[in-house]
Amino acid sequence: MGDTTEIQFAINSYKARSGLLSAERLVNFYAEPSPPSSSFRGALIGTPGLKLWKDLNQFEPIYGSIVMGENLYVVCGLNVYKIDSGKTETLLGTLGGAPDRVMMTENGTQVTITLSNGDSYFATTSTLTKITDADYPGASSNTTLNGYTIVSKTTTAQFYISALNDTSSWDALDFATAEARPDNLVRVFANNNELWLFGERTTEIWANTGNPLFPFERIRGAFMEVGCTAKSSVVDDQEGIFWLGDDFSVYQARGYQAIRISTYPIEKEFESYATISDAFGTFYIQEGHRFYVLTFPTVNKTWVFDVTTGLWHERSSRNPVTSSNDRWLTNSLSFFASLNLVGDKNTGKIYELDLDTYTDAGTSIIGEIVTATEFKRFSRFNSNRLVLVMDTGVGIDGSGQGDSPEIMLQTSSDGARTWSTELWQPIGAIGSYETEVFWHNVGHGRSLISRIRISDPVKRVIVGGYINQEIGYA
Repeated sequence: MGDTTEIQFAINSYKARSGLLSAERLVNFYAEPSPPSSSFRGALIGTPGLKLWKDLNQFEPIYGSIVMGENLYVVCGLNVYKIDSGKTETLLGTLGGAPDRVMMTENGTQVTITLSNGDSYFATTSTLTKITDADYPGASSNTTLNGYTIVSKTTTAQFYISALNDTSSWDALDFATAEARPDNLVRVFANNNELWLFGERTTEIWANTGNPLFPFERIRGAFMEVGCTAKSSVVDDQEGIFWLGDDFSVYQARGYQAIRISTYPIEKEFESYATISDAFGTFYIQEGHRFYVLTFPTVNKTWVFDVTTGLWHERSSRNPVTSSNDRWLTNSLSFFASLNLVGDKNTGKIYELDLDTYTDAGTSIIGEIVTATEFKRFSRFNSNRLVLVMDTGVGIDGSGQGDSPEIMLQTSSDGARTWSTELWQPIGAIGSYETEVFWHNVGHGRSLISRIRISDPVKRVIVGGYINQEIGYA
């Protein structure tokens, strides 16, 4: 009756130019390696859902958030809010101009908010004030280091520093210029007590030397022939700095080296995007995984790099109006009150990232897995039976979607150019833990790719699968 072999599930989104090489995708799933004693190589785990934490009752997106002291500061539309751990909100004031993504930094007593037009405001625990100092240069980005608020001046290689611990006070002479190979600065960024200057084509690193004339000086040899194409893509964690380079690659800084972490198919994808300069990054940690999230608003796409495993996957949220799969719903991310809190890209809602929530604020999450391409030395074969090993009996208690959850399978024998009809199987109502998930006669040809989808709001963990195949189909 043929041979039974283990299915090679995707662990990475890696859609190559030819599906015969790889059509692999993970959408709203990520891979986790198994312990050495396991019978399986690892698990594919559904990404977290969005659980409502706070509703600001605004019909504008959340454009940024940051934690300072015991409070979360949020920009929703043009409004700036302070929220404490008890979820009590205080409206601090209103920004001028058109609502848009903002850049936020803090010095311990002031949150500096820089708008896309170069204006900046600062918030305290009780007020919001526009920076009106005549020497303030107008900013394309901001950061804070050693008590100085630091900004890059728009379309120049210059950066300016504020007075110590006072983002409202500026001196026209307190500036310096990127000097290793000057190009226009895209982003100033503080990391590990150093100041990183990301230019359009190069990056150099400065440090606070205590010089009384100007405290920051360039570190000799700390220079990279890699620039940054999207200022808001720059984020960091204990593993280093991450950003979208000027060559469509994604980089991680290790020491003073720019290490490419993107893959050929991802870079090919980025090259096809009409706009990448508005990409923004966020970072969060959950159950030991460290995720760098890179979203492209104009092209409506979100990619995620798991620093822990070195693997990429895709995130999407279903548009309840058009039923299309849009970019992930999140527009900001802060760790506050021991929770990963994200802001809605459409409304003033703040959500908790929760692995035990299986919807995006009530809207179905569509998870998709496309397996590796399987060959039998290019002989024709029948695929007689495909079995998934997964958590079953996960239906929810009720009479709506998810009480009798199902999973869908399609197969392709032509490198993912075309797919078979949808084949559905139950994964078990609540408590039906011994439900078996399998399909018969799933395909024939010289190659086989399987595509699995699930949209029911239930737990999603797949640990393995097997397929029985027989060579000799004519």
